[in-house]
Amino acid sequence: MMDLLFEVGLSNAVLAAGLCVLAFVVDRRFHQPRVTHLVLLFAFLKLLSPPVVRIPVPTEQSTPTAAATPSAAATPSAAAPELASLSPAVVGDSDTLSATADAVPITVEGHVSAVPARLLTWGDVRSALIGIWTAGSVVMLLIAVGRVWRFHNLLCQTTSAASLKLQQAAADVARAMGLRRAPGIVTTTAGLSPFVWWAGRRVVVVVPECLLDTLSSRQCELLLAHELAHVKRRDYLVRWLECGACALFWWNPLVWWMQRQLRFSEEACCDELVVRQLSVTSHDYASTLVDALESLVCPAFRPPAIVSAINSGGVLERRIQMILSGESRPFSRTLYGLACLVAVVVIPMGVVQAQDFDAVKRRLSKAVKHNEITFEQAAIMMDALLDAHNEEHDHDHDHAGHHHDDELHEHEEHHAHHDHEEIHEERLNGEIRERMEQLRHIERELHAAVEN
Repeated sequence: MMDLLFEVGLSNAVLAAGLCVLAFVVDRRFHQPRVTHLVLLFAFLKLLSPPVVRIPVPTEQSTPTAAATPSAAATPSAAAPELASLSPAVVGDSDTLSATADAVPITVEGHVSAVPARLLTWGDVRSALIGIWTAGSVVMLLIAVGRVWRFHNLLCQTTSAASLKLQQAAADVARAMGLRRAPGIVTTTAGLSPFVWWAGRRVVVVVPECLLDTLSSRQCELLLAHELAHVKRRDYLVRWLECGACALFWWNPLVWWMQRQLRFSEEACCDELVVRQLSVTSHDYASTLVDALESLVCPAFRPPAIVSAINSGGVLERRIQMILSGESRPFSRTLYGLACLVAVVVIPMGVVQAQDFDAVKRRLSKAVKHNEITFEQAAIMMDALLDAHNEEHDHDHDHAGHHHDDELHEHEEHHAHHDHEEIHEERLNGEIRERMEQLRHIERELHAAVEN
C-alpha cells in the first residue's frame, strides 16, 4: 500500500511540475493573473488527486546480470544432493551469506573470519524514503494544526463585533462587489493585517482597530473591498487545499514556489476586481494599500497558512506597479478555456512504468534468490501476468477487427512456455554453480584460517 502511494505521489509531482511550467509561461508571456491562478490551482488539485487513467512510460531495459539468476528458496534441490547438509546460510545467495556472516562471525582456532555486509538495494532506499516522507508529512500537519489552534484562540481573546457603521459600510461594499450578503465583520486589537478567516463555520473578515484609527473611511472601504474580493472568489477554500498539499509534499521546493505564486496571482486578481467593480482610480487604491501596510510594517503575530491576508502575496512593489501601470492585459477567454482543457486532460492522468516481461521475470528471479518467495509462487505470478496480457491483447485485437488472434495467442503461449523453461533451466544451473562457488570460497577461507 505504501509503495502504491509512493508511486502515485511521485507521478502527481511530475505532472504538477508540468502545470507549473505552463503557469510560469502564462504569467511571463501573457500577464494573465486569473489564468495563472487557475493553472496553479489545478496543479495543487493534481498533487492531491488520485490518477484515474494511467499512462505507461517505457524505461530503458536493464541488462541481465548474474545477480538475476534464479535459485531455490531455502531447500537444496535434488540436482545437488551433496549440498543438502549445508545450512540455509550457506546454500542461500551471496547477499544472505554475507548478512549472516556479518551477524554471526565464524571462529576457527581463535581466528575470526567476517564477510562484509551487503550493499543497500533500491528497495531499502525506497523504504527509507517512504518513512522519511511519511514522518515529515505527519510533523508538518501537526505543526499546521497547532498553529491554527493557537491563532484561533488568539482571535477569540482579541476580537469583538464591529461597529454598526463599519458593518453598514461592509454591506454596501459587498453589494457593489456582487455578493449576495456580507460576511461577518469583526475587529481585533492584535497587530494583524486585514484578513479573511474561515475554520469550518461562518466566513469572517477581521480588521485591526489600529487601521480604523489611522485611515479615512474611504480607505477603509477599499480595504474591505479587497477582503470581500477574497470572499467572492472563495480563496479561503483554496487556503486549505494549499496547506494540505504543502504538508504532504514538504520535500518538494516546487510546491513552495507554487504557494508563493498562487498567493501573488490571487492578490493581483483581487486588486483587479476591486478597481473594476468600484470604479476607483488606480492611484487611490495603490495609495490605500501602501498606507495600510506602512501601519503594519512589523505585525505582532504571524498568521497560519490558511489565512488570506491583504499582504499574503508578498512582492508588494510588483503589485503596486501592476495596479498603477495596468500591466495585466484584458482577460482572455480563449486562454482561460485552453487552461481548463489542459487541466481536464492532466488531472485524471497518472504516470506508471511500462510493463516489461523480461524485467518482471528478472525481479521474480531475484525475489526467489533472496528467499522472499518460492519458485512455485514466482511461476504462478508469471503465469497470471502472461494470461492477463494475453486476454488484454485478444480483447484489443477483437475490438480493432483484426483476424490474427489465434496466431498471436499461440505465439504468446509459446513465449510463456519458453519463459518457464528458461526460468527452470536457469534455476537449476545457476543454483549448482552458485552453491559450488560458495563452497569453494568457504573452503578456501577455512583453509587459510587453519594455516594461519
